[in-house]
Amino acid sequence: RSILEHQLGVMGMRLDAAHNGERALQILRAGAAAGAGYDVALIDRQMPGMDGVRLVAEIRADAALDGLKTVMLSSPDCAGEAAEARAAGVDAYLVKPVAFAQLGKTVSMVLEISGEIEAEDVRAQAAFRGARVLLAEDNFVNREIGVAMLQALACTVDCAGNGREAVAEVSNRSYDVVLMDCQM
Repeated sequence: RSILEHQLGVMGMRLDAAHNGERALQILRAGAAAGAGYDVALIDRQMPGMDGVRLVAEIRADAALDGLKTVMLSSPDCAGEAAEARAAGVDAYLVKPVAFAQLGKTVSMVLEISGEIEAEDVRAQAAFRGARVLLAEDNFVNREIGVAMLQALACTVDCAGNGREAVAEVSNRSYDVVLMDCQM
C-alpha cells in the first residue's frame, strides 16, 4: 500500500488509503456524500474481511458511487481471478508488483485521460534509460520504493544500506548518479 501511495503521489494524485474493504467503502461513501467523490479506486483482491471482489460488488450496487472507476490488484498465479474481477465490474486488472509506468498507463486509461501521464513517462524514461544509479537508503520500504521507481525509468540500480557501503560501491563501480538518504 505504501509503495502505491508513493507512486500515485509522484503522479500528482490526491489520495486516501484504507487498510481493508470495509474502511474503503466508508471512505468512498463519505466522499460521495460530501460532494467530493473519488474518480478511481485501486483495490487489492485479497484483503481480510471483505475481499476486493466483494468490495467492487458493493461499489457497483451503491448509486452514490456510480461512475467510480475500479482497478483490481492481485498477486500472480491466481487462476481465474481476473475473470471473476471483470464479472464483478472491475474496469482494469493488474498483477502485483505493479511497475510505475504500468500503473500510470492503467489509471490514465480507466480515467480516459489523454496521453499526458504516458507522454511524461516516455520523456522521463528516455532521459534516464540505461543510467547506472546507486541508491543509498537504510529504510527497507523506502529502498524498495526507490528501486521500483528507478527501474520504471529503465535505470540499472544498485543499493547500499548505509554510507560506508555506498562509499565502497562508488570505489568499485562507476555510477551516473548516487541518490542517498541524508539521515542514515
